Amino acid sequence: MMRPHSFSARVSRYFALLFALSIAAVMCAWYFGVPALGLTGEWQRHVTGAVQLLEQGADYQQSLLTQRIKERRGDLLVLAENEVVARALQRPGEVTQATVEVTLERLLRAYPDHYRYLQILDPGSGEVRFSTSASQIGRRLLAAETLRAMGEPGVHEMIRLLPDAGGGGWRLPCYARCMR
Repeated sequence: MMRPHSFSARVSRYFALLFALSIAAVMCAWYFGVPALGLTGEWQRHVTGAVQLLEQGADYQQSLLTQRIKERRGDLLVLAENEVVARALQRPGEVTQATVEVTLERLLRAYPDHYRYLQILDPGSGEVRFSTSASQIGRRLLAAETLRAMGEPGVHEMIRLLPDAGGGGWRLPCYARCMR
């Protein structure tokens, strides 16, 4: 039987303590890294991986949004250059409301997932002149500051969030293109 204060018991305790401390130091170096030696820790690798995943997701969302805006630009450019719509805006009364509505309905049917409704506004008053929703015609849709912003020199397109007239509390994205 060993005495608790014997030399071999003290050596065993010191050895066990040094072994535990060295294992703890190696684990800390593995987890946190040793920046002075240029070694990154496992924690930093996880953080870097998570940041890269977030950046990839953000890049994807940005490219998706950019692509959708380009598509809407193309749709509205086709609408802006439509002869029926151009005639209706240049010479009111010559083209009937129903004729313009047919043109707007075609675009709405072509892209049912993209638009809830389409409207053509009077740039001076903000009133809806033509719409795929008959209840919207004659309503003043845009706020005064949005109309002023659209009228500024050099503004050809604008993306704004508008309150949803149908309720629900969420906002509708509005893509406007000046057709002067």
